[in-house]
Amino acid sequence: MAAQIPFEMTDEDDAFIRRLVDEGVFPNADAVIQAGVQLLQEKDRQSGLRALLDARRSGEMVDPDEGRRRTEAMIARKKDDRGL
Repeated sequence: MAAQIPFEMTDEDDAFIRRLVDEGVFPNADAVIQAGVQLLQEKDRQSGLRALLDARRSGEMVDPDEGRRRTEAMIARKKDDRGL
């Protein structure tokens, strides 16, 4: 479903969009706007990932052997809980 959203832009923005279309970078102005929205969506996803990574970095860090030991212990507990 497509939504039509009227908006105003500066003459500079309009000239930039027209140049991108005239140079064949995009087929039309709608495609330019859509690409801009997609870039903002990607930036939003990346900021969420960055926040998650920052939270992980600020938490307890363990060496690979300890991580492996904890993972194996968790798997053993879950198997035991399920009678496997």
